[in-house]
Amino acid sequence: MMNRDNMIKAENGKPCIIDSKGKILVQPKIDIDTLYYPSNDFCQVEKDGKYGYIDLNGKLVIPMEYRMAYPFSENGLAFVVSDNGLGGYINIDNEFVIDPVYDSGSTFKFGFAAVSKNGEYKYIYKNGNKAINNTFKYAGGFSECGLAKIQELDGRQGLMDTTSRSILMLKHGCELAEFIEDSRITKFRKNGREALINAAGEIITGFYDRIIISPYSRLNPFLRNGLWGYIDDRGKEVIPNIYKEVSEFEEYKDEMIASVKSYHPLAENNIVNLYINEKDEIIDNSIVEASKQHLKDKFSKVNRVKKALALAVRKERKIYENI
Repeated sequence: MMNRDNMIKAENGKPCIIDSKGKILVQPKIDIDTLYYPSNDFCQVEKDGKYGYIDLNGKLVIPMEYRMAYPFSENGLAFVVSDNGLGGYINIDNEFVIDPVYDSGSTFKFGFAAVSKNGEYKYIYKNGNKAINNTFKYAGGFSECGLAKIQELDGRQGLMDTTSRSILMLKHGCELAEFIEDSRITKFRKNGREALINAAGEIITGFYDRIIISPYSRLNPFLRNGLWGYIDDRGKEVIPNIYKEVSEFEEYKDEMIASVKSYHPLAENNIVNLYINEKDEIIDNSIVEASKQHLKDKFSKVNRVKKALALAVRKERKIYENI
């Protein structure tokens, strides 16, 4: 599933990539409807339902001719879907290195990619050969920590390492989430409640009503008894659940901040909007809002900043002519 922060639509302006101060770093040199976050020096772009790629200079390097396109992997291959609905892997020269015969395909990591055909999943090498003897009901791509989500043919879900060793196998009825981007934790759900799993495949917390994995922050929102707090990647509750609503932490100048709503008896509707840092210290709202307003003056939309970059939509200047 595509992370919403990894794409932006050309609504009320032109999509681009900016730094945390609002400086435009990548601006497509073609007309597009959708721009994706960069991966290995390339960005997917879409126009009228067709996908291709631009480089970091904004130049179109692979024509928008595919039904769907996914990020380039570290080995220089990307999974694309042809008009017939089947996908394969192309190189930067837009040549199919692995024929488009698959229903789905992950990015390559540690030399492997997960592909599916007719409901059966397997892992392959970059030459297209089968990498692991097993086949699965589901198999995801390997994460940064070297684990991948799998589902056995009997329906059980678990984690497997790059040697095809089962690290964790959950009981029937448990639903496992995949590792998100650079995160070194994931979660599983049982009977409507969620618990954290670390990169060693160990369950490190009890159950919560909900946990949101934040791949670019050490703190992850959790919900218990109707109130939100934050738990770190080791399973420790760092900020107690005292807030009505919270956001994920994101980059702001030299620290990470989050937007929260807190109960306050003197505030309108007994709710006050605050910004906090990772120490649960309140940040001056006016300073943060002034910084956000600076971006709003130039951009109609700005996605979450991660790795010092953000997708944005640059406002188009209106040109008035004397008639």
